[in-house]
Amino acid sequence: IKDMAHSLSIKTRFTGQCSKLYTVGTHSIRVACVASLLAYQEGHDPDLAYDYGISHDAAEAYICDAPSPVKPFLIGFKEIEDKNESAILKHLNLPPMSLSMKRIVKQADTILAKIEVAELFPTLREEDWPSLKDVEVSPVVRIAANGGLSEPKDVEEFLVQEFNYVQSRNKK
Repeated sequence: IKDMAHSLSIKTRFTGQCSKLYTVGTHSIRVACVASLLAYQEGHDPDLAYDYGISHDAAEAYICDAPSPVKPFLIGFKEIEDKNESAILKHLNLPPMSLSMKRIVKQADTILAKIEVAELFPTLREEDWPSLKDVEVSPVVRIAANGGLSEPKDVEEFLVQEFNYVQSRNKK
């Protein structure tokens, strides 16, 4: 857990091309909060959505991520990523994600991408990211996504605490 949290707290999002330091760990914390809210709004378990949200990019601690437009061309990458994700979920005592949880976490991740692009790429226009054009961000979701830790050491400590909590809460 410590090595995973450390890595996520210093790995940058968007291949480091942001206007300020922004890590995968900070992103994961924010996704967890939004996923929890979305799950609650839809009548699903918000704690479980939080657990999946905070761990949704944890495989990046062990394999480097690739920019989204490039991923489809990397033969075998998805399989490697999926195997790592499965091992991490097992280590955290989480069952494989249901389809509804996958949808909720993906929705939270996409909402965060829209928010992050606005925050971290101030010179870009909405038409520069056509995949995010129709993504709606309600005021309540914007509040849930607000904040997050930014200092790598703080992010690491928070992730260690949360991953340990997720692991212990989901023990069978």
